[in-house]
Amino acid sequence: MRPRHVLSAALLGITASFSAFMPAAGATTPSHRVREGSIGWGQSADALDVRDQSGTQDTWNNYVEFAPAENGRHVSVFVQSFDEIGDSATIDLNFRGPESSETRWLLRVRNYADTSWENVFINDDIDEWTWTPRSVTLDNPADYLNPNDRMVFVWVSNNDLEPGQLDHFAVTMSSTSTPVGPPTSGDWELPPTNAQFDYQISQAYTPPNGVSVVSRDWFDSAPLAGGYSICYVNAFQTQPDGDGSRPDEKSQWPQDLLLLDIGDDPNWGGEYLIDLSTANKRTRAAQHIEQMIDTCANKGFDAVEFDNLDSWGRFSDEPNAPTLPFGEAEAVAFAELITDYAHSRGLAVGQKNTVELTAEQSLEIIGFDFAIAEECGQWNECNGYAAVFGANVVAIEYSDAGFSRACASIGASSSVVRRDVNVTAPGSNSYVYDEC
Repeated sequence: MRPRHVLSAALLGITASFSAFMPAAGATTPSHRVREGSIGWGQSADALDVRDQSGTQDTWNNYVEFAPAENGRHVSVFVQSFDEIGDSATIDLNFRGPESSETRWLLRVRNYADTSWENVFINDDIDEWTWTPRSVTLDNPADYLNPNDRMVFVWVSNNDLEPGQLDHFAVTMSSTSTPVGPPTSGDWELPPTNAQFDYQISQAYTPPNGVSVVSRDWFDSAPLAGGYSICYVNAFQTQPDGDGSRPDEKSQWPQDLLLLDIGDDPNWGGEYLIDLSTANKRTRAAQHIEQMIDTCANKGFDAVEFDNLDSWGRFSDEPNAPTLPFGEAEAVAFAELITDYAHSRGLAVGQKNTVELTAEQSLEIIGFDFAIAEECGQWNECNGYAAVFGANVVAIEYSDAGFSRACASIGASSSVVRRDVNVTAPGSNSYVYDEC
């Protein structure tokens, strides 16, 4: 039986900061996101910084109750960043809740070295509704850090019957530590720098001789055999309606997540904005995108690019520019959600355009690994991307002048390609291809 507390209403997508959490040695402030379910009404994740509950104590404000979503489950994501790596990492928690036969509560950590999720805690062999402290040590903690030196945990229930409670959650590195070096990829591989590239998002075809990197559509295309393949996903807008077979078509999205009243994209007819205005909507939109990311990973793509990240500003130049219900902050928050999921599936993630993002937003908050920049030469932006991503930039130009400027500014170290604006296949009257 669950305790006497009344569970809060569902707060899907709530974000709570461990602002009072005592960081582990060499760590920065962790963060916590609820993807499905809720935390207790009036409770704060700050309560997890101290273990102060034992036995059957029930001091509501001193712990956090995680409730599954109605007719669903609970999924929280814990992320902790580190400035230093020790010889080992210790995970401490204090749990109270049902036996696993009623509702199983499970904490998993991502192992980026062998691309797996490892179980840290399962509520087996506990006295139900009695506080149970557990401690688990991870050897080789570097194996559990992603390219941004973050550990990622998932806290999940298997049904909606009983809540689980945590009085304490901490990750502590051993005292012996060495400085963390430059970010390196975990279980995903970045595109080779300055490799010959082809942009094939409209139609896949046998690329020109020498091409070893391609970007292709997630739904229609397969990866390039023997090469590096980037999976194109239109994550911030819909695809135009077709025969209804694609989950990214306008008619296949949850309709309350579309900003239909805004109208379609002024440059790309039939594409409608995804509403990212609330945490709930961002969470549900990310869940819809997950099937596309899964397809990319299952097909064997190496990376993913999420198009229209800059959608919050795409309509501002129109004569009767609409007021969007979201802006840059919401777009960044959504990008972080889908980037974290793509990384969990072993895919590198490219920032698509949006040179106005800061390095902190691109690298630390979202976690992008490289950039794909359209017309950075045309708009004199290539060096802006290079300042953040170094040589890990792929540039696509649609004019001769832009192509010349991109080749001159970053072509010696990064991939630059000239394509026609509709990225057609050979045989088309408008097909254009060239590379620096």
